[in-house]
Amino acid sequence: MNCPCSRDPQVPHVTNCKVCHNTTCPDCELFQPLQRECPQCQTITMHMDEDTRCKNDCFQCPNCETALTVLLAKSSRKKRYKFTCKHCDYDYVTPSMSVTDERSISQIVDHLNETLNVEYLRFQELKKNIELGGGIDNVVVLPLCGDDVILPRRTKLVCQFQSICPHCYHVVD
Repeated sequence: MNCPCSRDPQVPHVTNCKVCHNTTCPDCELFQPLQRECPQCQTITMHMDEDTRCKNDCFQCPNCETALTVLLAKSSRKKRYKFTCKHCDYDYVTPSMSVTDERSISQIVDHLNETLNVEYLRFQELKKNIELGGGIDNVVVLPLCGDDVILPRRTKLVCQFQSICPHCYHVVD
């Protein structure tokens, strides 16, 4: 069983299209994004053009991308969240906030990113300058400091693909 590319792949890895009956090796197959899934909560999104991060309260370590443990410390008037990585020594505690604050943890972290994350602020400044036609040459970039806050990140969604026959463009099982 040879692929039209003339490579001789291992038989278990060859795909046979049920529509056009052509044989294809994994290198010649086409792939189409099917859905995205959060590896932590298994939430699936079919909208490929939307956010690439989990919209639920799933977080990963900014250093090693391991899932973070989130604990709530609550008193009568204040609360704060502690994010801890089980793999490396990363931890982060949010500033104290009112117990009546009804935002989700994801909303709180997104707000912190918009106000404290130096990388995010730099990106927004660069984006604004490019949109105004200034390009990247006129952007004043502040140097990173050793005491910059490294915030937890919402978990990256994993893309799942389906195989497409390169001859007839039908989905291959």
